[in-house]
Amino acid sequence: MTHRIVPADPFSIHIPEAEIEDLKRRLQRTRFPNEPLGNETWEYGTSLPYMERLIEYWRDDFDWRAAEEGLNRFPQYRATLTDDNVRDAFREMGIMKGSAVT
Repeated sequence: MTHRIVPADPFSIHIPEAEIEDLKRRLQRTRFPNEPLGNETWEYGTSLPYMERLIEYWRDDFDWRAAEEGLNRFPQYRATLTDDNVRDAFREMGIMKGSAVT
């Protein structure tokens, strides 16, 4: 079996400040539903109090620049994949070397 080499371009992650501010505004406008009765054990999905805290964290406390810095410590590549051999493409680029995925 032969594998086609997919060219990959290196890049760095940088989210424009305007996009972060837009997200924060949208999170501020989140309309929460009423908590379904009996959802204390998450039987019907995420609990409302948890979701409210999560939205608050992403809106007010998440450090986007620290996240970018952490992700950019690793090589980032962008490639256009046109077939189902994604795993093989990554293996051939050496990205999966030493990985448990084979």
